[in-house]
Amino acid sequence: MTSPSWLSGLLVPEEQALAARASMMLPEHMVRGMFLESACEYLRRAKGDDTVAAAKVAAGLDPATEWGAMKKVPLEDFNRLRLHICRAFMPEVPSIEEASAKVGQSAVEIFFESVAGRTMILLAGKNPHRLFGAAPNGYGLAVEDGATRAYEKVGENEGLFTFKHDLLGPCHQLGVFSSAIQVVCNKTITIAIEQSSVTDFVFRITW
Repeated sequence: MTSPSWLSGLLVPEEQALAARASMMLPEHMVRGMFLESACEYLRRAKGDDTVAAAKVAAGLDPATEWGAMKKVPLEDFNRLRLHICRAFMPEVPSIEEASAKVGQSAVEIFFESVAGRTMILLAGKNPHRLFGAAPNGYGLAVEDGATRAYEKVGENEGLFTFKHDLLGPCHQLGVFSSAIQVVCNKTITIAIEQSSVTDFVFRITW
């Protein structure tokens, strides 16, 4: 099976990067519960309730735990749960990197059902530049990790999205972006990752 071309832009394997980013997480770093709920639902549809419960236990969580979509949850909890969900998808999904991207994709549908997500859709129309331009504000409502994120249009069908101190990581974000553009703009994008550290990277996006 051919590996996705974007994998060549990663500095280190995702499992190693997850651990490195975890060491930087502080108690005040939060994500909305939609990230955990959607990841669990994605795994449930693929492998059933027992596999989801096992992933929660492996992450040190009560298997009965549920999260409201907009409830604030420690980012560290999501980071641990995501790793075990990614592992649960293997070998059907061939790598942690690709599984992490799929977890990122899973959050998009729930986010766009929220008020903030519907507002982004209205602002973007079918224009990827508008959607990417609105994304930094969207992240501000969904993630509290101290990151800065910015978008720059560099051509009619090309842009640069810069992430600094992003604790979700490029694999997750690639999944988010690919799915969001497909859902909102009905376009398939190509992303080349230019990474300078486990938390600092740039997406060169074309469509």
